[in-house]
Amino acid sequence: MEQSRLRELEDRCIQDSAPPCTALCPIHVDIRQMTLAVGAGDFSGGYKVFRKSVPFPEIIARTCDQPCQAKCNRETLGGVIRVAEIERACVEFSTEPLPKITVLPKKKSRVAIIGGGLSGLTAAFDLARKGYQVDLFEQTNRLGGQLWNFPESQLPRDILERETNIISQVGVKIHLGEKVEPSHPIWNEADAIYLGIGSVVLSEAKNLEVQAGDPSLRSGNHAIDPITFQTEHPKVFAGGSLLHPYSSVLSVSDGRRAAISIDRFLQNVSLTASRVNEGAYETRLYTNLAGLESVAPILPQQIRYTKEEAQAEAKRCLQCECMECVKSCEYLKHYGGYPKKYVREIYNNMSMLVRARTSNNFINSCALCGLCGEVCPTDLNMAQPIKETREKMVETSRMPASTHDFALRDMEFSNGEKFAMAKNAPVGCRGDPTGRPNNEYVFFPGCQLSGSSPDYTEKAYGFLRDTFH
Repeated sequence: MEQSRLRELEDRCIQDSAPPCTALCPIHVDIRQMTLAVGAGDFSGGYKVFRKSVPFPEIIARTCDQPCQAKCNRETLGGVIRVAEIERACVEFSTEPLPKITVLPKKKSRVAIIGGGLSGLTAAFDLARKGYQVDLFEQTNRLGGQLWNFPESQLPRDILERETNIISQVGVKIHLGEKVEPSHPIWNEADAIYLGIGSVVLSEAKNLEVQAGDPSLRSGNHAIDPITFQTEHPKVFAGGSLLHPYSSVLSVSDGRRAAISIDRFLQNVSLTASRVNEGAYETRLYTNLAGLESVAPILPQQIRYTKEEAQAEAKRCLQCECMECVKSCEYLKHYGGYPKKYVREIYNNMSMLVRARTSNNFINSCALCGLCGEVCPTDLNMAQPIKETREKMVETSRMPASTHDFALRDMEFSNGEKFAMAKNAPVGCRGDPTGRPNNEYVFFPGCQLSGSSPDYTEKAYGFLRDTFH
């Protein structure tokens, strides 16, 4: 199998595709895994999953606007999953200690972040962890930007201040009450600049001639690249509410994606390579909803979920996956995987030169019925690559014509003239007076005597002699 053929087959299997909620989440929280943990009562496990994607989990859990709900497959089966409330339950009920934040050795490059909102905070956090010298400038006397517009009951001020000050732990230099005017030296001193503010004239950044917050930017104006967040000035990047109405998760996504671009820019590598599926996107995953029970959402009796309520709501998650072929095929089910995994195993098995080929049984066990292709949403028929692989491996002497080929050849040899034995019963058995045995029965043990079970043959022969003596 050629590499191109392997890639084509792997790409046609959609089982590895993200569930709709995760794909639509701008920061790609693994909601399926998080709800699985919470549904089992493991709030610490759910928190660990949540924190992997979120730099400020206690803030996002309380301010998330849940764009994921727009594609939730539960919508027609009782109602969408209340994801934000499950996230909040994770941060409130987790007993997991805060992980140690790792920071790479310091680099020479200096990055300026203008704006202390979520977008700027995220970019500063990510770049500082990568070792860059980061200065964050906020013209007010506090970090958080529009987060301060959320009511105290939703986002307590002590949590807001504690979470935003995390950036100081990774070495970010914070400049509060300092507005970056066009004459500020940072424009020339910084190797890269990120504008994470919603009210700034971009022309201040070396005459970019575009008003930040202008609705034209939100409709895709070319001044800010939607993939890399680079402006018309190569070293200046911009995001946050410059590009869209305020959203905490979108702000985090912008800051994180801009940080990737700045890191690449400073390393002088491509800003656009391998940027597929960053931010929200449409998943290819198919989930069959036929026959599933409709279950109404769990509504909190108080302001927020109890542990029991959060667990019950998390259990409503459908744990979206495809697996249509595996559901219909005992052969695929027996080997415990799915086509993308199997195709890779087949390729590796055929490519091995020295090591044992561990997938021969799998390759030879398929009945080539094609049922998997009939039920697959993308028409991936495993019979085709398996048949191709069998033929190629036999042709190159890497596999016998069948797995029982050895047994057939062994039987042919054992039945030939070079391997034969006929033995009379021992003297003393029933026979004529001279002592010569007069055999009345023939015992044919087959290959058990010569190979598989000689002990059984000896015991069976002894039993027959005793019985017919």
